Amino acid sequence: MGKRLQLLKEAVPKISKVGFLASRDLWEAKFGAEMEKVAPKTSVSIAGRLLDSPIQQEEYRRAFSNLAQDGTDALVVDDENEHVTHRTLIVELVDKARLPAMYSYPLFVEAGGLMAYGIDAIDVGHRTAALVDRIPKGAKPGEIPIFQPAKFKLSLNLKTARTLGVDMPSSLLVSADEVIE
Repeated sequence: MGKRLQLLKEAVPKISKVGFLASRDLWEAKFGAEMEKVAPKTSVSIAGRLLDSPIQQEEYRRAFSNLAQDGTDALVVDDENEHVTHRTLIVELVDKARLPAMYSYPLFVEAGGLMAYGIDAIDVGHRTAALVDRIPKGAKPGEIPIFQPAKFKLSLNLKTARTLGVDMPSSLLVSADEVIE
Protein backbone atom coordinates (compact mmCIF):
# COMPACT_ATOMS: atom_id res chain seq x y z
CA MET A 1 0.00 0.00 0.00
CA GLY A 2 2.85 2.36 0.74
CA LYS A 3 4.23 1.98 -2.78
CA ARG A 4 0.81 2.86 -4.21
CA LEU A 5 0.71 6.04 -2.16
CA GLN A 6 4.25 6.97 -3.27
CA LEU A 7 3.39 6.44 -6.95
CA LEU A 8 0.19 8.47 -6.63
CA LYS A 9 2.14 11.31 -5.02
CA GLU A 10 4.71 11.12 -7.84
CA ALA A 11 1.93 11.38 -10.42
CA VAL A 12 0.10 14.19 -8.61
CA PRO A 13 2.61 16.03 -6.40
CA LYS A 14 0.09 18.64 -5.21
CA ILE A 15 -2.07 16.16 -3.27
CA SER A 16 -2.09 16.64 0.49
CA LYS A 17 -5.05 14.69 1.89
CA VAL A 18 -5.54 11.17 0.59
CA GLY A 19 -8.59 9.05 1.23
CA PHE A 20 -8.14 5.34 1.62
CA LEU A 21 -11.01 3.06 0.66
CA ALA A 22 -10.89 -0.18 2.66
CA SER A 23 -13.03 -2.38 4.83
CA ARG A 24 -12.81 -1.59 8.51
CA ASP A 25 -11.39 -5.07 9.26
CA LEU A 26 -8.49 -4.84 6.82
CA TRP A 27 -7.68 -1.25 7.76
CA GLU A 28 -7.40 -2.11 11.43
CA ALA A 29 -5.58 -5.42 10.87
CA LYS A 30 -3.16 -4.43 8.15
CA PHE A 31 -3.32 -1.25 6.11
CA GLY A 32 -3.84 1.48 8.71
CA ALA A 33 -0.47 1.14 10.42
CA GLU A 34 1.38 0.88 7.10
CA MET A 35 -0.30 3.95 5.64
CA GLU A 36 0.29 5.97 8.79
CA LYS A 37 4.02 5.20 8.48
CA VAL A 38 4.27 6.08 4.78
CA ALA A 39 2.07 9.20 4.86
CA PRO A 40 4.61 11.53 6.54
CA LYS A 41 7.31 10.44 4.06
CA THR A 42 5.07 11.57 1.19
CA SER A 43 3.84 14.75 2.94
CA VAL A 44 0.20 13.70 2.92
CA SER A 45 -2.39 13.08 5.58
CA ILE A 46 -4.65 10.03 5.44
CA ALA A 47 -8.42 10.23 5.62
CA GLY A 48 -9.56 6.63 5.90
CA ARG A 49 -12.98 5.83 4.50
CA LEU A 50 -13.72 2.58 6.20
CA LEU A 51 -16.48 0.38 4.86
CA ASP A 52 -18.49 -2.14 6.80
CA SER A 53 -18.60 -5.66 5.37
CA PRO A 54 -20.29 -6.93 3.33
CA ILE A 55 -19.73 -3.89 1.14
CA GLN A 56 -22.79 -2.86 -0.85
CA GLN A 57 -23.32 -0.07 -3.39
CA GLU A 58 -24.89 2.26 -0.82
CA GLU A 59 -21.86 1.84 1.42
CA TYR A 60 -19.65 3.11 -1.44
CA ARG A 61 -21.96 6.05 -2.07
CA ARG A 62 -21.85 6.98 1.63
CA ALA A 63 -18.06 6.73 1.69
CA PHE A 64 -17.69 9.02 -1.32
CA SER A 65 -20.06 11.55 0.20
CA ASN A 66 -17.83 11.61 3.28
CA LEU A 67 -14.68 11.96 1.15
CA ALA A 68 -16.05 15.18 -0.31
CA GLN A 69 -16.87 16.52 3.16
CA ASP A 70 -13.35 15.65 4.38
CA GLY A 71 -11.68 17.71 1.65
CA THR A 72 -9.89 14.69 0.26
CA ASP A 73 -7.93 15.46 -2.92
CA ALA A 74 -6.90 11.91 -3.94
CA LEU A 75 -7.82 8.31 -3.22
CA VAL A 76 -6.14 4.93 -2.77
CA VAL A 77 -8.40 1.89 -3.19
CA ASP A 78 -7.20 -1.31 -1.54
CA ASP A 79 -7.24 -4.73 -3.20
CA GLU A 80 -10.33 -6.31 -1.65
CA ASN A 81 -12.45 -8.57 -3.84
CA GLU A 82 -15.58 -6.48 -3.23
CA HIS A 83 -13.86 -3.51 -4.86
CA VAL A 84 -13.15 -5.53 -8.00
CA THR A 85 -16.78 -6.59 -8.13
CA HIS A 86 -17.91 -2.96 -7.81
CA ARG A 87 -15.10 -1.44 -9.90
CA THR A 88 -17.41 0.26 -12.40
CA LEU A 89 -19.31 2.01 -9.59
CA ILE A 90 -16.09 2.98 -7.82
CA VAL A 91 -14.56 4.45 -10.98
CA GLU A 92 -17.82 6.33 -11.68
CA LEU A 93 -17.85 7.77 -8.14
CA VAL A 94 -14.15 8.71 -8.38
CA ASP A 95 -14.80 10.36 -11.75
CA LYS A 96 -17.78 12.29 -10.37
CA ALA A 97 -15.65 13.48 -7.46
CA ARG A 98 -12.83 14.38 -9.91
CA LEU A 99 -10.23 12.65 -7.73
CA PRO A 100 -6.96 11.16 -8.92
CA ALA A 101 -7.02 7.59 -7.66
CA MET A 102 -4.67 4.65 -7.32
CA TYR A 103 -6.04 1.14 -7.60
CA SER A 104 -4.61 -2.35 -7.10
CA TYR A 105 -5.58 -3.93 -10.41
CA PRO A 106 -5.36 -2.91 -14.09
CA LEU A 107 -9.08 -3.75 -14.42
CA PHE A 108 -9.79 -0.40 -12.77
CA VAL A 109 -7.58 1.46 -15.25
CA GLU A 110 -9.33 -0.32 -18.11
CA ALA A 111 -12.64 0.87 -16.60
CA GLY A 112 -11.39 4.48 -16.65
CA GLY A 113 -9.36 4.75 -13.44
CA LEU A 114 -6.17 6.84 -13.42
CA MET A 115 -3.55 4.33 -12.31
CA ALA A 116 -3.01 0.92 -10.75
CA TYR A 117 -0.08 -0.79 -9.12
CA GLY A 118 -0.29 -4.35 -7.91
CA ILE A 119 0.55 -7.96 -8.41
CA ASP A 120 0.70 -9.37 -11.91
CA ALA A 121 -2.34 -11.66 -11.62
CA ILE A 122 -1.37 -13.65 -14.70
CA ASP A 123 2.06 -14.41 -13.25
CA VAL A 124 0.49 -15.43 -9.93
CA GLY A 125 -1.98 -17.65 -11.79
CA HIS A 126 0.80 -19.41 -13.70
CA ARG A 127 2.86 -19.94 -10.57
CA THR A 128 -0.15 -21.22 -8.63
CA ALA A 129 -1.09 -23.63 -11.43
CA ALA A 130 2.45 -25.00 -11.49
CA LEU A 131 2.31 -25.63 -7.74
CA VAL A 132 -1.13 -27.22 -7.84
CA ASP A 133 0.01 -29.43 -10.73
CA ARG A 134 2.52 -31.00 -8.35
CA ILE A 135 -0.27 -32.54 -6.22
CA PRO A 136 -1.47 -35.17 -8.75
CA LYS A 137 2.20 -36.02 -9.29
CA GLY A 138 2.59 -37.02 -5.65
CA ALA A 139 3.52 -33.83 -3.80
CA LYS A 140 1.88 -33.36 -0.42
CA PRO A 141 -0.04 -30.07 -0.28
CA GLY A 142 1.48 -29.21 3.10
CA GLU A 143 4.98 -29.46 1.62
CA ILE A 144 4.35 -27.14 -1.33
CA PRO A 145 6.05 -23.82 -0.61
CA ILE A 146 4.10 -20.61 -0.26
CA PHE A 147 5.46 -17.82 -2.42
CA GLN A 148 5.31 -14.06 -2.45
CA PRO A 149 4.31 -12.37 -5.70
CA ALA A 150 7.42 -11.56 -7.72
CA LYS A 151 6.01 -9.34 -10.47
CA PHE A 152 4.12 -6.11 -10.04
CA LYS A 153 2.46 -4.06 -12.76
CA LEU A 154 2.00 -0.33 -13.13
CA SER A 155 -0.90 0.67 -15.38
CA LEU A 156 -1.72 4.25 -16.41
CA ASN A 157 -4.71 5.78 -18.17
CA LEU A 158 -3.60 8.92 -20.04
CA LYS A 159 -7.14 9.81 -21.11
CA THR A 160 -8.20 9.98 -17.48
CA ALA A 161 -5.02 11.90 -16.62
CA ARG A 162 -5.89 14.54 -19.24
CA THR A 163 -9.46 14.78 -17.92
CA LEU A 164 -8.12 15.38 -14.40
CA GLY A 165 -5.43 17.80 -15.58
CA VAL A 166 -2.68 15.44 -14.44
CA ASP A 167 0.56 15.71 -16.40
CA MET A 168 1.89 12.19 -15.96
CA PRO A 169 5.64 12.35 -15.23
CA SER A 170 7.92 10.72 -17.78
CA SER A 171 9.47 8.61 -15.01
CA LEU A 172 6.10 6.86 -14.55
CA LEU A 173 5.42 6.60 -18.27
CA VAL A 174 8.77 4.89 -18.83
CA SER A 175 8.29 2.45 -15.96
CA ALA A 176 4.64 1.62 -16.74
CA ASP A 177 3.82 -1.89 -17.93
CA GLU A 178 0.60 -0.70 -19.56
CA VAL A 179 -0.41 2.74 -20.83
CA ILE A 180 -3.93 3.36 -22.06
CA GLU A 181 -4.11 6.30 -24.46
